[in-house]
Amino acid sequence: MTKRRSKKIILGGAQITYHHPKPELLWGYVQEGYRSIAEPEKAIIDLLYLERPGLKKLLIDEIRWQEIDLQRLRQYAKKTGIRSLIKRVEVISSSRASSSPPPITTSAPSPSMIIQS
Repeated sequence: MTKRRSKKIILGGAQITYHHPKPELLWGYVQEGYRSIAEPEKAIIDLLYLERPGLKKLLIDEIRWQEIDLQRLRQYAKKTGIRSLIKRVEVISSSRASSSPPPITTSAPSPSMIIQS
């Protein structure tokens, strides 16, 4: 996510895409030096937001759910005001709350996103 225009760059042979969301969705980040890092719950919201137009795919089973505050995730979804995203988070958080936590794996990254200032 970026405050600047969306763009794609190639870095070390890998394609990196910067997405520019609506300005009112640029919250839920903590400042680390010159960059802003999304809180885990906000990273999920951002991925769901990007998934809507088919830009990214959220791999639900690869998220470390034991590190996610489901109440905060629901609050963040409501804060976006996007009905389809709110419904999706309700379904996801309800299924996570009613099931046992998924096993801890070392291969799945913790959800976080970097926003370029």
